[in-house]
Amino acid sequence: MKELFFILLVTSSYSLLCLYPIFFKNSLILKKLNLSTQDLIILNILLLCNSLLILCLLNLKISSAIIIIQFFYVFLIFLIFRVIKIDQTLKKFLPYFLFTFLGLIIAIDIANNLTLYWDAKKLWLPKTLIFFNDLDLSELQNTGYPHYSFFGSIIWSFFWKLSHMEEEYFGRIFFVIIFCLSIFSFSRLFGDNFIKKNFVFLFIVILIYDYWHFRGTQEILNFSFLLICSIYFYEIIYKKKHLLSKLFIIFLGINLMIWTKNEGIIISTIVIFLLTIFMKKKLFFKATLLLVFAIMVFLRFKIYNYYGINVSLSEDFDFKNLFTIFFSNLNFNNIEIILKYLAISSLKFPHIALSFICGFIILFDRKLFFKSLFIYLYLVLSLSTIIFIYLSSPQNIEFMVSTGLMRIFFEMSSPYLLFILVLFENKIETVKISN
Repeated sequence: MKELFFILLVTSSYSLLCLYPIFFKNSLILKKLNLSTQDLIILNILLLCNSLLILCLLNLKISSAIIIIQFFYVFLIFLIFRVIKIDQTLKKFLPYFLFTFLGLIIAIDIANNLTLYWDAKKLWLPKTLIFFNDLDLSELQNTGYPHYSFFGSIIWSFFWKLSHMEEEYFGRIFFVIIFCLSIFSFSRLFGDNFIKKNFVFLFIVILIYDYWHFRGTQEILNFSFLLICSIYFYEIIYKKKHLLSKLFIIFLGINLMIWTKNEGIIISTIVIFLLTIFMKKKLFFKATLLLVFAIMVFLRFKIYNYYGINVSLSEDFDFKNLFTIFFSNLNFNNIEIILKYLAISSLKFPHIALSFICGFIILFDRKLFFKSLFIYLYLVLSLSTIIFIYLSSPQNIEFMVSTGLMRIFFEMSSPYLLFILVLFENKIETVKISN
């Protein structure tokens, strides 16, 4: 019972840390940003995560980072209290009660399981313990697969230590908060109707949730950050308002993906590529975005090199002979193996299957097809990337595919949910016209 109480306390505290902008939505400061409450919540959590990442990259110890970030938030809240009338309308808090309650249910399920995946025990937890024990960043070189990105281990250790509890899963509870927050933000694209939005939120969380995603591996984080980027990508294309603020949020999400898993660099490259194609801006503006992204990736490798950490993206690949290996593996049998596991993954993850069904239906509507063109292009690029990765491996392909494809496919799958949104919007418009 005591442990259950602390799970409730920690989950509620983490949620409030994410959601505190709702208290201050009437502030002149926040109004000038021209962002909705949901935008401010997303911006808040991405700034928190990026601030934590930067502090750790400066080799600041987790204990010190906790003090600095806590001081910053207390100071900010104090400042806003001094100049702003707080919005205390209970009705506006109801969606966030659902958000916190759902996070609590998932947190209890995690506490009831506690099984860590092999990768989590051998790769991610040792990195987490380095941060948790306030060791030097260069110590990452002494862990398994030191070339892997490590932001997930930073927040795992940070919120574990912040909870003041001995059990490591209190750090993983924040993974749940980020996941729920990304789905919560996505659900608001379905309209302003309170019941409709929250039904979509609840439905998609139930559709996706499985303890499999929270066993200490990092795919759920990149899935969530990528979904956030997809939301603002969609809004940039179709709403065309507040472009710079939405781009800023996308780049905050991209930076976190780059530092969460090495595949995040590839996924982010696809996002930036599609953004430059579909965004109606001048060539100079697009070139600037590409340059900013290139600098972000460069800094990732430069910082690894500075701390003496292996800068290789993967030790399972021979990058000098990548295309030679790819063409030697390019045969019907290997493609069949990859396609088989893609099909199995689609069945394991219901949100992918449902998204593909919606995408298939959209194919027969010319207007919807062109509206969804960027989603189809992302689908082709993401699947092509997965196929290329495994055909380029010098290792046994069936072993590599059976142990890794399911996770990377899930990690890249969140933009597929936009197929559901596009089809839903069309149905709503059809009903309005018929009435």
